[in-house]
Amino acid sequence: MLVRGARREELKAFQDMGIEVAQRWELSGEVLIQQGVPASAIVVPEEEAEGTLEELRAVYRALGSKDTPVILVTSKYHTRRTRLTWHHVTGGRSRGIVRASGQDPFDPSRWWRERRFVSSVVHEYLGLINYYAGFPVGTNGG
Repeated sequence: MLVRGARREELKAFQDMGIEVAQRWELSGEVLIQQGVPASAIVVPEEEAEGTLEELRAVYRALGSKDTPVILVTSKYHTRRTRLTWHHVTGGRSRGIVRASGQDPFDPSRWWRERRFVSSVVHEYLGLINYYAGFPVGTNGG
């Protein structure tokens, strides 16, 4: 299942000029197909989401709020928050089996040496603070 990200302003500007830019979820779909996942097995709910909490809520709703185990694939540095947020969204009724992408270049033993990874780790810690504070930032509060 791939969740559509909310269209960002810069992408809207390109679209207004007649330039189509693939969104991240579309690229992820292409990767899945390249890795052998049949296109017919890829589900993309109509709902758009921005951020982990909204994305996981969209997934849970698209699954009909069924309390079955779900495999959630994410980046290496994002696994903890994904697991915690899934537990929050489902009220602990659905087991989130969280796995990092095997192709993720993040190296937890050297993350501070590359700016992109420093940014990711800082963002992750801010996201964890938001989680432990009850999601006051960026959504309707939980």
